[in-house]
Amino acid sequence: MWKKLLMIGLSMVLSVSLMARTFAEDVVKEPRVEALAPLHETTPRTPSTKGFLDCPFPIVDAYNLSEHTYGLLGVEVMGDVMWTTAFELYGDNYVFIVDMTTHEVIDSFVQPTTSTYGWRDMAYDGQYVYASDGDSISVIDPNTYEVVNTLFPEDNDLSVYRALAYDGDSIVATNWSTDDNVWKFATDGSGARAITTGGVGGTYGAYGLAWDPVLNGFWLSGQSPNSASIVWLPYDAANGVIDEANINAFPAVFSDDFAGGCDLDDDYLYYVDQSADMVFVYRVHPDAIDLGVAYLDGVSPYVVVGESVAPVIYVKNFGLTPVTSATVTVTILDENSNTVYQETYPVSTLNPQEIDTIEANPWVAEPVGNYTVIAQVSCVNDGEQRDDVWMQSFSVVNIHSGGPDGYGYTFVDSDDPSGAVDFEWIDATALGTQLSYVSFGDDRWETVDLPFSFPFYNMHIESLWVCSNGFLSTDFFYGSYSNTPLPIDMANGFIGGFWTDLSPQDGNGVWYYEDPDGQFVVFQWDNVPHYGSGGPYTFEIILYANGDIKMQYLSVAPPLDDFTIGIQGDYGNNDFYLQYACDGEPTAPHDSLAIYFQRPLVPDFATDFEADEGGFSTVTGGWEWGTPTIGPDAAHSGVNVWGTVLDDYYSSNAYYELLSPLMVANTDNPYFTFYHWY
Repeated sequence: MWKKLLMIGLSMVLSVSLMARTFAEDVVKEPRVEALAPLHETTPRTPSTKGFLDCPFPIVDAYNLSEHTYGLLGVEVMGDVMWTTAFELYGDNYVFIVDMTTHEVIDSFVQPTTSTYGWRDMAYDGQYVYASDGDSISVIDPNTYEVVNTLFPEDNDLSVYRALAYDGDSIVATNWSTDDNVWKFATDGSGARAITTGGVGGTYGAYGLAWDPVLNGFWLSGQSPNSASIVWLPYDAANGVIDEANINAFPAVFSDDFAGGCDLDDDYLYYVDQSADMVFVYRVHPDAIDLGVAYLDGVSPYVVVGESVAPVIYVKNFGLTPVTSATVTVTILDENSNTVYQETYPVSTLNPQEIDTIEANPWVAEPVGNYTVIAQVSCVNDGEQRDDVWMQSFSVVNIHSGGPDGYGYTFVDSDDPSGAVDFEWIDATALGTQLSYVSFGDDRWETVDLPFSFPFYNMHIESLWVCSNGFLSTDFFYGSYSNTPLPIDMANGFIGGFWTDLSPQDGNGVWYYEDPDGQFVVFQWDNVPHYGSGGPYTFEIILYANGDIKMQYLSVAPPLDDFTIGIQGDYGNNDFYLQYACDGEPTAPHDSLAIYFQRPLVPDFATDFEADEGGFSTVTGGWEWGTPTIGPDAAHSGVNVWGTVLDDYYSSNAYYELLSPLMVANTDNPYFTFYHWY
């Protein structure tokens, strides 16, 4: 590779761009196809049907904190704002303050806690916030965010403060293990007494408590093995104890996930789902008439163009009285909000908690693009209307090509009818060497120095981490065995050939080969089984010196629903990521498949002279930077140019010189383009 100094001396109005690119045309047939609409690279989180249908309470709202934390724990509603607590295992624990109307985080502060997980559940007495902190309770001024007191309630049982509530005059708390008792004590920690004799059931790990003054009892967000629940604890006010004989538990919507804290505000229970880092809002005080959409099924996140979409709508009576007349309308909108499908269906007579299943007529999915299906029920005198509508987005895709992403990358596979890409296996086990560390252990990493500077998104990569779990990365990170959809925040640059939990030590390991001409390198996972069982898989990632990437799959075996294939730069910011497939959606690799990711043409140097002179300078007089008023009367783009005498004609026999800045081409055979007028 060479670097060359370029200078220009031109008698013209100009703008400059230097583009450098080499091609691997002797090695692979390069795709040159029209890019289709980008895929939705993040698969919508779809809870189990059972959770929605079995839960007696409708979800009417949700607050998504997943962009701010991966450890949401507690929630407390205070007027127009909602406090949420969050832990960061390798950093500071935070409180995020959310505007209840806009759903936006409007403030945050670091918790002054010493426990690993920080504050869990919270309670509010109208003056102070009380937050459980492992072995104590912090008392916080909500105006200053300062801890003004720390409580150590007087009891021998409450050793780990987990779930908190305020019942109008006292704090009520319980441990994570609900074999232990529920305790009640004054807001200064005094007078602690148990209000249960045998815990609250033993099978429900307590994460949150909320006092319900209307029904006179406590809501508990509970956790039994692999199941989150909403537990009702009726309070016997006459005896000052929980009525343990009438404790009742209901399945939470996300029944296979982890519960968090909870709080009650008016008719609504705010319930943290730790796995989703979301707060779901349940209506737990039902209206007389409340018909809602309990679930929408039959719509996959990705639908192949030409296939059918057949929504299935579950309509449920969440109210207290029968509903005898109602309809549900199913609408599909395209990405420009045009209606492409709409039909209305009658709903059967439903008694409280009964469900009607409505199978809508199918819609043929075309053309390629992003769509939204909307199911909306309508009935007379419906009290709670926020559960009347269910909206779900999906994409109609040509699974054989995709992009561009935010940087301009596109992909095409060897199944595409254009024939732009061929499967041409390069056997690194015959040509290259086995990587000595990553091949002989589980969840291992090894660095490899590349023979060329690899252009990838907005960086040039000299070396890469190779992970035993089927990908390349610029950064080492923990949890490499567990794939997720792109983007991910653990790595700046990521190239996933088949990211899943692999065991190369039980197969033929990971191999590496460098092209003798320096045009490409190959990383090959050879006959590698899935951890535990499944597979094996033989696939490779080929990096070309021009920045293109090819992934090839010689042989794959089930499971094929637990993987990520795609690329990412800049931690996924600015939509710098392009996912081919994840967990079998919208497709899965097969034997003898090739996928080609093409890097866009990006100049090593470019300027349009709008912001400044672009680093150019005059050697002899005559050249000027600015807006021309004679000659072309306008720049090629914007308003500014370099020109010879912007407001007049230059003199006869003039000799004017303009010096460019140093321009460095990062690959061989660069070319130089500019616009000029004369």
